[in-house]
Amino acid sequence: MLRFTENYSLILQDLKSAHPTAEKSYVGEYLKITAETDERHWEITQIFTDENLEYFVIQPINNRPLKLVIKGLPVTAKSDEIKNDLTEKGIKGGRLPS
Repeated sequence: MLRFTENYSLILQDLKSAHPTAEKSYVGEYLKITAETDERHWEITQIFTDENLEYFVIQPINNRPLKLVIKGLPVTAKSDEIKNDLTEKGIKGGRLPS
């Protein structure tokens, strides 16, 4: 997300020529820029860093952790058993409430 500045239109022109497939949308005081790959994401953030622009990065969806809610478990189910079952199924565990 890139903060609007006085010369943001010039920045957008440079970005469009370097990365024509990047999606852009306006969100309040910021311009949200979505790259199609992780490599393009890194290149865009490098451009912003080189230009000394004010921006912040939101992790791409495929890099975010998966959050699950399991419903219908008996009250007597223990966290350790649930975690072991998930590990056996190939789901890496994070934290479980006790």
